[in-house]
This record gives sequence, C-alpha cells and structure tokens, in this order.
Amino acid sequence: MSKKHNNLRMMFLATIAVAGAVGLASTASFGAPADLEWSIEVVDQDCWDADGTEGGEITLALDAAGNPHISYVNGILSDPVGVIAIRYAKWTGAAWDLVTIDDDNTYGHTGMALDHDGQAHFAYRESPWFGEGLLRYARPDGGGWTIEWPDPDTSMKFASVAIDSQNHPHIAYWLMGTGLKYARWTGTEWEFSTPDPDCANGVCLVLDDQDRPYISYTAYNPAYNVRCAHWDGTQWHVETVGEAEWQPHTTITLDSQQVPHVAYGPVSYTDGVWYAKRVGAAWEPEMAVATNVWHPSLVIDPQGNPHLACYIADDGALGYATKSGRAWDLQIIEDDPSGDLRIGRQPSLVLDDDGLLHLAYYHHHSSEPCKLKYATAKLPVISCPADITGDGTVDVLDLLEVLSQWGADGSADITGDGVVDVLDLLEVLAAWGPC
Repeated sequence: MSKKHNNLRMMFLATIAVAGAVGLASTASFGAPADLEWSIEVVDQDCWDADGTEGGEITLALDAAGNPHISYVNGILSDPVGVIAIRYAKWTGAAWDLVTIDDDNTYGHTGMALDHDGQAHFAYRESPWFGEGLLRYARPDGGGWTIEWPDPDTSMKFASVAIDSQNHPHIAYWLMGTGLKYARWTGTEWEFSTPDPDCANGVCLVLDDQDRPYISYTAYNPAYNVRCAHWDGTQWHVETVGEAEWQPHTTITLDSQQVPHVAYGPVSYTDGVWYAKRVGAAWEPEMAVATNVWHPSLVIDPQGNPHLACYIADDGALGYATKSGRAWDLQIIEDDPSGDLRIGRQPSLVLDDDGLLHLAYYHHHSSEPCKLKYATAKLPVISCPADITGDGTVDVLDLLEVLSQWGADGSADITGDGVVDVLDLLEVLAAWGPC
C-alpha cells in the first residue's frame, strides 16, 4: 500500500473514532432538483422581433431590496429601418416600470449592471451597419441617463458591464479587427486594454471581490475555442476553457470561493451546452445538456452546484439544467407543442440569497409580437447538505465523493471553507442515513 493511501486509511479510521465521540449538526443548504415550480408573468407585451435579432441580449440584475431590473431590446423598428431600441424594465414593488433608454440609431448588444444605489448602467452598440458600431455607455444621471462614447474605435459587439466597489463601471466587449477590449472608469477617465486579440464573440464580464475582472468569450486562432481572461492586479492571463467548432455564447460567474465557472454553447450546429470549472490551474469542461441548446446563463449556489437556463433550439423551449453530485438534470420550464413559438431565447438567470431563482427571457409566437417574460422558482431548503449525490441518503456514495475530491474545492466541500478535508468527512459520517 502506498504511503498516500495508507495516510488516507489512517485518517478515515481516526475520523470514524472522532465521529463516535463528537455530535455534529448539519447546516441547512439549498437543494437542486430539476422539477421546480415556476411562477411566470409577462413584463412587456410588445418587443417586436427582439428574440430574432443578433443584438437582443437580456441582462437581469437584483437590487439590494431583491427587486428585479431587466435590460432588453425592442426588436427591429420600422422607422428608421434596422434600429433596435434599448429598453429597461424595473419592478417598483407594485408594478413594472418600462423605459426606453436609447433609440437613436442604436443596435442592441446590450449589457447592464446596477450600482450600489440600485441605479442601472448600460453599454451597447450604436448603428447596425458593419464598419460603424461605436460603443455607447448610458450613465444614471438624476433620474435619467447621460450617454457617452467611451471608445472612438468602431465595430464593437457584445458589451458586458460590471460595477466595482467604488461604484465605477467596467465594460468588456468585442471590437472587430482588434479583439477583446476592456474599459475601466477610474473616476476621472476611461482606461483601455486589449487582453486578447483573438476574441471573436460571446463576451461576458464579472469582477471578483478585489474588483479584478474575469472575462469569458469565444476566440479564433487557429480554430474556435472558449477562453477566460483575468487580471491579477499586474497583468492579464488568458486561458483556454474548452474547444468549439463555431462561435458559442459564453457566460461566466464566480462561486463563494472566487473560483470561476463558465458555461458555453452550442459548440457546433448540433451540439449542446458545456460547463467548465477551473480546478487549480486547469479547466475541467463537461457536457451539461446534450442537445441543440443556445444562450446559456449560469449561476452557482452556495454549495457550488451549477444552475443553467438555456434555449432548447430543437423544441423552441425554455430549459433549466442543474447538477447535484455527478448527474445533470433538465427541466422544461415552458414549451408549446404547436411549434409556432420560440420560448426562452436570450435567458438571464440570477439566484438570490434566499434561494429564489429569477429568470428573464423572450417568448415569441410566429404571428404575434415578441414578449419579455419574467419567472421565479424557489430552490427547496434541505437540512442534508452531506447528501452530496442528491439521492436522499447520506451513504457510501457521498463518502466516495469526499475522498475523490480530497484537498480540492468541489461539491463535497460541505462546510464551505474552500477545501474538501476531514471536516467534510465528519459531516458525512454525522449525517449518515436517510435525509
């Protein structure tokens, strides 16, 4: 027997002895079942052909009171031809307040973020025509918005916005012919950098707890792949997350330990959505939904479990996928058997601190204007976080999960301290049996 395995054996035997003398109480956590009860409502009855436009991205964010804010577009307007209005919906506590942020020669590709005061900031593309496309930024200003042009270079797409601890905006976007661009407001001026000249699509930005950016995107050189660029305070680091055959949409988020997770897809014309987590210095991609799926939106719960909203293109349906333990489960949130609907394009998913999932998406019947919808579902609170596999029983399978993830940060980190160790093993032994 190797020294490593002998040490694990001795640690396991010692843990059993300790568990017999120490009573451990499991803390509550969120469960992750596939079949949730979703409450759905219409936010905007008339978005024209919003879900059919290239720049129709939706962003959903929650303010400090838990009220949803949604940025979206109003489709293709007839006059002037090709203009896509930037729209904003805010829940006031009693009703949805709908506002047009900008419709002066705008073309979507919108990102939104809320500042510490709950005020919305927007970044988006000006002009539909190739070779134009300046970056516009709408800053809140006394109940309205002041519009700026941070970058004089043209042909941008896929803006993503984040607000730092100083209430300053950060914007990531693809500038065709230049690559991935990143703009940061210092308080007096915009600073720019180009983390990766190979960027080709699907930009998504988040900031860590030290205001350092992480950006997921599609790149091309010498073939398509998904990458993550992050700033360590001194320089940019660019990592390959996974391979692709074309330009998938990407979404990135950080878990409670500031570990990045990325979802992306489709990676080909028929393949589905992939999910990847960075483990140490390497990314570990896996198939999440094995069908023709578009536009994934990703959140991570406090136990490190991923939750995805996505558009299932083969069925024209809205899907929700989650992983608890080793397996992925898929739920169809909304569908129509007639085939005349596109339900769920451009979804944006958020999880609040109470375990409530918030979801915004487009709903489009072929003979009617597109609608913007908003849905919520409550993740059940369970008192059995040691049931890592999610099968309703704490048993040897959960023990094996702890041992297989030993020393890493994964779903077996029951205590949430960032590492799977003897404390998590003790939690499993203390909760042994049915939940």
